[in-house]
Amino acid sequence: MTCGAQSNSHVCTVTIKVTDGDSNNDDTLTIAVTVQDVNEVAPAFDAGNEQQAVNVDENSQTVGTYEASDSDATATQTYSIVAGNDGALFTIDSSSGALTFTNAVDFEDTPCGAGADSNDCTVTIKVTDGDSNNDDTLTIVVSIQDVNDELPVFTSSDTPSIDENVRNAVDLTSTDADANDGVTYTIRTAAQDANSADAALFEIDSNTLRFSAAAGANYESSASAGTANEYVVVVRATDSGGNTRDQTVTITINDVNEFAPAFTAGNEQQAVNVDENSQTVG
Repeated sequence: MTCGAQSNSHVCTVTIKVTDGDSNNDDTLTIAVTVQDVNEVAPAFDAGNEQQAVNVDENSQTVGTYEASDSDATATQTYSIVAGNDGALFTIDSSSGALTFTNAVDFEDTPCGAGADSNDCTVTIKVTDGDSNNDDTLTIVVSIQDVNDELPVFTSSDTPSIDENVRNAVDLTSTDADANDGVTYTIRTAAQDANSADAALFEIDSNTLRFSAAAGANYESSASAGTANEYVVVVRATDSGGNTRDQTVTITINDVNEFAPAFTAGNEQQAVNVDENSQTVG
């Protein structure tokens, strides 16, 4: 913009004059010249043309908006994804430059990389302004961040069988797909879960579900709420992210041969009379 009184106009005014040698013979013509914009400057991403790094939580789709600038006033920017790398996992708004995952991504799935074994996803985006020679590209590495969203899964038995008079019922174990995720165990009371009918008889010590009474259970005098010698308790596993899973544990008590037999007549000497010529004593 070099025209106008303030040099801020694209319309330039000029007056020309013609004479024929006689000072009184002349004519003038005023011309307004409008300077037209030509698409000569390539657009450029505001983020720069170097590789960008961004972290995105798993289960999310939004990556970011990558706008470009163009000093050509009439140019219109169009955004697209350059084929290759992990570009197939992404979508970009052609008008705004908003980049998203096409579908929410799962950290545990490691969807990126040549072998689909990485959580670092590389995508290259491109902006053009209508002229095939005017463009800019930007490579972005999107690192998928692990979120504690996986529930623990019990690996210990839910139907342990133990002998009577044994205190420990089962060592509680579980797995969690979230890396380095700790798990704690608690007993659900009968009020919290009706299936946990025998909860009052149990406790957890160092991840071992056991009878509160040191002597365990007596087969001959079952205290179970339901079927004799089948104790039912619900255990809850909670990971560090607050995700929980319950397991109903049914403990079966086995009879142990612990009592010596005894004659019903007593263990003292007995006296009996037997007639001669008889064989039966008693």
